[in-house]
Amino acid sequence: MVIPTIHSLSALIPVKFTYEFNKEEKLSNSLASYSNGFKYYKHNAFENFQDAVLSKGTCLILTNNKPLKDVFESDSKYLDVGTVAGSMFLKTSTGKYFTTKSDNIYIGGTGSKLFVNVAPIEGNIVELKPSNTTHIQIDSDYPYNARISTEILDGEDLERQRFQVDYNEGIISFKTKTKEGYRYLSYSTADQTVRAVGLMLNETVVNPYLFVPEFISPARIYYDFDEETSAVKYYNTPSAVADQFTVNIKQQQENDTNLLISCTTESIAASARVPLNISLTKTNFSSSGSYLSI
Repeated sequence: MVIPTIHSLSALIPVKFTYEFNKEEKLSNSLASYSNGFKYYKHNAFENFQDAVLSKGTCLILTNNKPLKDVFESDSKYLDVGTVAGSMFLKTSTGKYFTTKSDNIYIGGTGSKLFVNVAPIEGNIVELKPSNTTHIQIDSDYPYNARISTEILDGEDLERQRFQVDYNEGIISFKTKTKEGYRYLSYSTADQTVRAVGLMLNETVVNPYLFVPEFISPARIYYDFDEETSAVKYYNTPSAVADQFTVNIKQQQENDTNLLISCTTESIAASARVPLNISLTKTNFSSSGSYLSI
């Protein structure tokens, strides 16, 4: 007689469901434990489900009407300018813009307002490019004037056209390496010339180096998976095409829907991590494919 092997509840491995499309998205869940040692993952997607069918080959679950944010964990994050490219005009806290005249850079003055495109290189290291063929470059010797240049640098000289950018709460600064160490892109209050001479000694700011960016492109982007289920309407306010840099959100409406979740029963028995297929049902869609009004 064959004596069957008896396992305790604590020996059962809790099953964790995953969703893998182009990459794995995490399902919202929590691990529930009992005093007898039994554990299981409680997935929010399966709470108050509408219907379920378990056959020899397939498991199907129809959820109740719910938003995706109740099903998935968000791994989205904001990427600020410096990590991503951005276009702007720079100005002081008093509203005086960076200007350029004869390839020199000033604060205020009679020159043209300086357009700056922040081009990320690596980490928070960037180049500042007024155009496709020019960049802001620091002189190799003191007083480290900032100029518009088409010169191609390499080796250690490359540091004179690269900056560490720091952007936070509407304030931006650019730090670069000079022969005397790291200095911030700043300006002289005497002649308003932009130079890499800004630094802080104790709590004393030597030449102001904090600026206000006037963004043409978005200051930050929301990156990666966003679990919000929303119907969004966009609009542009400027009438001139040349001024239509960004599109604004006019209205955003959250919409819930039923989800059809499926997996193979074989995968449940074979592994503690079970991949799922998830489909939006058409309960809240019109015949044209748009969300129905709530």
